Amino acid sequence: MNEVVTFLNQWQTLLGAVITAAAAFAVAFLVSHIDRRRENLAAAMVITSDLTTVVGAERVLNEIADHEGIADEHLAIWTAQRLTSLRPRLSPLFDGYIARLMLVDVKLSAYLELFKVVYRDVEYKLERLEADIQHYNVNDRFPRPEEDVRRDLDLVGTGFRRAAGYARCAERLLNILVLSNWPSLHRLRRTLYRTKVEKDCEKILKSGAL
Repeated sequence: MNEVVTFLNQWQTLLGAVITAAAAFAVAFLVSHIDRRRENLAAAMVITSDLTTVVGAERVLNEIADHEGIADEHLAIWTAQRLTSLRPRLSPLFDGYIARLMLVDVKLSAYLELFKVVYRDVEYKLERLEADIQHYNVNDRFPRPEEDVRRDLDLVGTGFRRAAGYARCAERLLNILVLSNWPSLHRLRRTLYRTKVEKDCEKILKSGAL
């Protein structure tokens, strides 16, 4: 009888230790999840703000272009000329926060990375064009061949619109997968059904065309 009591006491002690360890692990996991969720929300809000600014700028430029009757073949250069004087600037935290959200969703990470690469190239070319324009205003000539300047103008206009397309797709996923109160439900819905907007965005990843 004493052996049975001793055996039960040992198992009770062991079981208590296991339950305590499991409870501690569960609490640690929950705290980690809450912290990660809070950090993802902060990152998503900054990134979404930048993306919305770019998308909004493209929409305003489109409305002005329509009002002025800009032909499609001149739209890219016209857009670049407007951007040299006023363009959306990304937060200094943008790149770091993108890295923070890379593991949220594969497609989201693809849209964000494509946006970053294209938009950084647009910014680089715009800075060079701004220097060209300043030089022209002082010296009445460009510091490099005019065809190079026009080529950069065309690339900037085209690149900006491509970046805005990636921004729209990324912004949508951030809203439903990070900023939403029910991201798991949205994940389930996307597994079962894709909206037309989501299908169009996925085509962009495959073809690269907007």
